[in-house]
Amino acid sequence: MSLWCLSEKDATTGYNGTIKTPLETEAMNIDTNAVMDTIKTQIEQHPVLLYMKGTPELPQCGFSARVVHILKSMNTNFAYVNILAHPEIRATLPKYANWPTFPQLYITGELIGGCDIVTDMQAAGELQPLLASANALGTGDTVAA
Repeated sequence: MSLWCLSEKDATTGYNGTIKTPLETEAMNIDTNAVMDTIKTQIEQHPVLLYMKGTPELPQCGFSARVVHILKSMNTNFAYVNILAHPEIRATLPKYANWPTFPQLYITGELIGGCDIVTDMQAAGELQPLLASANALGTGDTVAA
């Protein structure tokens, strides 16, 4: 399986997928505290939440696609945030999580990790019990957070 990430402009937002530095974030006039509160609320409101590039139906990055595939193969109900459509979240989440890359999977409020960690946990049989304890195993429904 080849892994790829788009760097072209997002058709909806015009956002070009470039990660913003702290100075660029300030130039975007982002209220970092408000974005941090939004992220915290999203994580608290959804037992399983995936911050990803694109949507589960149309992932825009191979790493995001791989995590979606793993979650769907386990019939996981999960929420997602398309960070390409929300550049303020994309710029702020690495500070919130102290984790620089995407995707980022949260289960019951805890950062699990990105594609490599999720893949390793699934292979070792460690992911399913976490999802079960979050009451997230079901029909594989997804919802935008």
